[in-house]
Amino acid sequence: MLRIVVIVSLVLLVSLSPPAQATQQANAIPKNQIVKKLECLNDSSQSYALYLPSNYTPDRKWPILYALDPGARGKTPVERFKEAAEKYGWILAGSNNSRNGPWRRAADAWSAMTKDTQQRFSIDDDRVYATGFSGGARVALQIAQLCQDCLAGVIASGAGFPAGLAPSTSMHFFSLAPPVSMTSIFRVEKSRCSAYESRHQRKDCQRNQNVSKRRTERPRLLARVNIYR
Repeated sequence: MLRIVVIVSLVLLVSLSPPAQATQQANAIPKNQIVKKLECLNDSSQSYALYLPSNYTPDRKWPILYALDPGARGKTPVERFKEAAEKYGWILAGSNNSRNGPWRRAADAWSAMTKDTQQRFSIDDDRVYATGFSGGARVALQIAQLCQDCLAGVIASGAGFPAGLAPSTSMHFFSLAPPVSMTSIFRVEKSRCSAYESRHQRKDCQRNQNVSKRRTERPRLLARVNIYR
């Protein structure tokens, strides 16, 4: 059931376009400050903490980082990433409902948050990331595994892979030892070829980027960092 919920959510994530009412409400949301609780348009029982960079405008597409906390503290991870998000121009969204416990609750929270942000904001579907701490990290990794290529990467902290999910050759790791600046994560995303471990792989990636502006293949970034230091 979780797989069905998550897959349906991610199909909607790439197909929804912001309606006029949602766009108007998005324009009223303050920029360069954390909104502690933003209720979802289609389900007021679901909410998330939000950060919009000061230069946000719906005229272009923006990268987004979805955060999952084990205690449903959406504001906590958003605070940790705020400085880097402002510097590099990212949207941050942290669920106030996803927490350790039943998978269905986490899946519903993910579905509500992703659909609502897609309705309100102009998001680059090729630059959608997820992060989590402890149980939230396991949820983020599970979602990435279920939806295959819907996420550009996962930043997992304080937990390993969930039961039944193991690293494979299709996953590329970029490890950062704490303490680490949050801006490091965004620098890595900006230069995605650095996610490859092999020097030859990095050269091939860079060569492909020079040939085409739009890559046909993206390494999945799974970074282990201490975001709650």
